[in-house]
Amino acid sequence: MSVAHSSSRTGSTVVLLGASNMALGWPCLMRCVFRRLPQPVHVLTAHGMGRAYLASSRFGVRVLPAIRDCGLWKRLPDDPPPQAALISDIGNDLAYGQSPHAVALAVADIAARLQRHSGCSISVVRPPAQSLQKLSPFRYRLLRSLLFPTCRLSLSALLAAVQDLDERLQKISGIDLVASDPAWYGADPIHMMRRCRVAAFTAYLDSWSFRERTPARPHRQLLRRPTPEETRFSGFRRTVQQPSICTKHGTVSAW
Repeated sequence: MSVAHSSSRTGSTVVLLGASNMALGWPCLMRCVFRRLPQPVHVLTAHGMGRAYLASSRFGVRVLPAIRDCGLWKRLPDDPPPQAALISDIGNDLAYGQSPHAVALAVADIAARLQRHSGCSISVVRPPAQSLQKLSPFRYRLLRSLLFPTCRLSLSALLAAVQDLDERLQKISGIDLVASDPAWYGADPIHMMRRCRVAAFTAYLDSWSFRERTPARPHRQLLRRPTPEETRFSGFRRTVQQPSICTKHGTVSAW
């Protein structure tokens, strides 16, 4: 069931941005969010497998718009101010050919949009540099061909770009940079292992200016992956009214 949004809503508003780690760990992330914010929780999200901040991204036959330019930002002024935001999976743009400078500017721009809403706690997940440094050239080429077949960066060039991006992120004001533990990653250096998702998302949200509340179980509908407002499949466009998930405990709107 979908309902029109309302600026008179009560509860909490949170913005969640990311790519595959957020998509794969969505139920876990939602449980962590609900432990921190008063219900109902209204989630505004732009994420998905292979998602990018600066350009539209393809996963299989599905294409989603760039996070920086998606419809979430048109919607945000009409909603109650967000209390918190999580910006994750930043490194994909490097594999798609964007420069560290351009990626850092995009993150800074997004942070500035969120900072217009006083009191919004913004957590930004640093790229998993330590995990990537464990890769051998052979394993890197194998993973690159599977995950980013259009990427032509050498391992040394990617590591240098990641380091450059990380240093640029540290210069952005008004955000809390949070690091990933290398132990959360296995053979795949960019996707957290399933058993580590609770620890990871808990650590990412610890910088929010909210104490962990009495654990609350979100409605099972809120654990489903949301359907974005606009998706393209092999040239066909599908639109879905937002919020795509609506319960008495909260809503989820996706782009």
